[in-house]
Amino acid sequence: HGQPQRGCKDLVRSLAPPLNVIMEAEPFDDGFYPSTADQPGRLIRQPANSTLPAGLTVIPHAVSEAVALEAYHFTAGRPQGGPPWGTYLPLIGEDAATGELRVMKRGVETEVEALAERLLCDFWRCSAGELLRADLAHVHGFGVWAVIGGVGLETAYHVDYAEMYRRRTNCIVPPLHAATLQVSPVSPDNVEGGTFAAHSEGLEHYKRHGYKCRRQPPSTDLPTTDWGASAGWTYAPYKFRQGTLSSGELPHACDKVKRWPEGSVPPQLASHEPSLSAAVTLATAIICASRASPPCRTQG
Repeated sequence: HGQPQRGCKDLVRSLAPPLNVIMEAEPFDDGFYPSTADQPGRLIRQPANSTLPAGLTVIPHAVSEAVALEAYHFTAGRPQGGPPWGTYLPLIGEDAATGELRVMKRGVETEVEALAERLLCDFWRCSAGELLRADLAHVHGFGVWAVIGGVGLETAYHVDYAEMYRRRTNCIVPPLHAATLQVSPVSPDNVEGGTFAAHSEGLEHYKRHGYKCRRQPPSTDLPTTDWGASAGWTYAPYKFRQGTLSSGELPHACDKVKRWPEGSVPPQLASHEPSLSAAVTLATAIICASRASPPCRTQG
């Protein structure tokens, strides 16, 4: 399928914000200084989410079982050692008659785009639509990609932002919304670690702790110095079909996976892919809604 970064990250991370939004950029220093940009750090804040609750929203049944299993099967069945899949789907809009989300597939990686569309639209239909519908006017499109791993996997504390744009300009542009979908069919009783969490204080918390905790490095194997202590953290231990949804400005992390089940692939998957019967891969789908300028919106 080629490099998914070309379909997803290169596009979503390089979309420039509108000129009038760039003028609103404020000084911001997170302790990271790109070698490719000589400008001082800046930040573009996103519009307030009109219907999305503050902090991290944890959704127990964020997607249907069928689509979650399809996403897991596709993710775990890809060649070992290869890059995870990912793509970017520009928004067309919401169907006025059915309420279904409509996105554009660019035909770059057809299997990846088809799965990403089904995952995104199922998420919209099952849980996200009522929380995000009012913000669609600001959305250019959705980045959808997978994170895979097992014991030892962890995600450093960070804020999502348009990476390529920052490397050129040193300006942080977070997404409008950020979501995760946990699609591995495992029992929570068989998992230790791998807990996703986001902090409700948002960019102020990020400014204090810095890029990958450069300002407050943790002395333990926890993601931050206040993990488990600050009331601002909301935690989502790994659970099949569980989703999280928040403003794209919330810093987040995932603590280290210490225990992960083996040999527990359900019959639905084993019948499709017998080679998966040895272990269940940890798979999480990530969705970010990106804001962009009107000229970018018209490009296919």
